[in-house]
Amino acid sequence: MMDILSEIVLATTLIQDYDQLLQWVMEKVCQALQVEAGSLLLINEEDEDLVFKALVGEKSKKLINARIPVGEGICGWVAKNAKPALAEPAERDPRFRKEVDAHTGFTTRAVLCVPMEIHNKVIGVIELLNKRDGHTFTEEDVELLKKVASQVAIIIENATLYQELCDLKEYFESIMESMISGFIAIDQRGVVTTFNRQASQILGLPKEELIGCPLPHSPLAEILKKVLKTDNTETRGEIRVEVKDRGCLLYTSDAAD
Repeated sequence: MMDILSEIVLATTLIQDYDQLLQWVMEKVCQALQVEAGSLLLINEEDEDLVFKALVGEKSKKLINARIPVGEGICGWVAKNAKPALAEPAERDPRFRKEVDAHTGFTTRAVLCVPMEIHNKVIGVIELLNKRDGHTFTEEDVELLKKVASQVAIIIENATLYQELCDLKEYFESIMESMISGFIAIDQRGVVTTFNRQASQILGLPKEELIGCPLPHSPLAEILKKVLKTDNTETRGEIRVEVKDRGCLLYTSDAAD
């Protein structure tokens, strides 16, 4: 069963779609622990409800995007208390919500639920229902699911950070494109990393041909090379160059300390 952890790590490099990856993980977990159904729920930070994001089971489709308030039901209790819960038989547990079974038509006999945490903050839960062939959940199942939950939490954190970087990159590019002057950024190798539309118009050079390539030889390129070779302790150097009848170019280059 421990192979599932290695498979999850490998899957993060092969499956690029975030939602598809979470669904794949849940299918693998349900298969490995031999359960009838399972779900992954994430906390919506705006209203602190648990939202169903990935589900496995023939009657699970009715729950996609459904919500459970944190603190309610077994999942809500786990999210609130940051502790695993094992309810078997489920109907005898006071935390169990029978209305969910009534809505889906599924009969829940046993529930295993564990929290997903990032930096000691619960971001969601993973819930498994009913071991197959009448078997019961074991402590080994609990420990394995806790390990899976930790791995999934890392996946979610990385996906969140990646989206934040994408949003920041998009915001930065929108600022660059809105500038009235040209903007070019190069790295320490002299390779162009940013080249806005105004700079393209001023220089008469297509952006697509410059991004990822060294800046063509010119007096301006030589100025930038000098900036890169200096021992200036500033982390960013800027050069504003007036080009007669063509506008103003602002060159920015990352420089080493």
